[in-house]
Amino acid sequence: MPTRISELPVLNLLCLIPAVWEKDKIRNWGYHRTPGFNKPARMDIIVFRNPLDRNQLLTKRIIGLPGDTLTIRRDKIYINGKVIKDIARKKMTWVNAEIGFPTDKKGKWTTLNYGPLPIPKNEADERKNCYFVMGDERGNSLDSRYIGFIPYQSIEGRISHVLYSPKASDYGVESLGVKRIQ
Repeated sequence: MPTRISELPVLNLLCLIPAVWEKDKIRNWGYHRTPGFNKPARMDIIVFRNPLDRNQLLTKRIIGLPGDTLTIRRDKIYINGKVIKDIARKKMTWVNAEIGFPTDKKGKWTTLNYGPLPIPKNEADERKNCYFVMGDERGNSLDSRYIGFIPYQSIEGRISHVLYSPKASDYGVESLGVKRIQ
């Protein structure tokens, strides 16, 4: 939910009036969230706030749910000891790189040799649960292997449709490390 008038479409035009703008800069209605229709599920593509930079929105796929144990060996992902099907449309190139999360495993784990990692689950309060996300382009993805678990409160929504998807090469975004969802 919006926290200020300037975040409301059409009404934000009132902020063109200097007196309204000055009052709006100090206004804060607080953080409120509308109830969701569904719980996050495995393989959902979600939009969430980066835990390392709350102003940055990221889009990734949920791989691990609360209570799961995740392991990566070579180019295979295991959830609770079972291989999950790779849903990417083309074969992804995995890069054996150092991880950022968890910090106590740095130097021991890599992006190709990761886990086992239990994902925390809070039975009493589902809103405190965490998720493990990963990009479809797993060799070049800022995901939970680097930024850590994604708390439920950081999830903004689920992607259900792609309205427009330009070819990344047309805009040179591949050189910036931006990858499109397919």
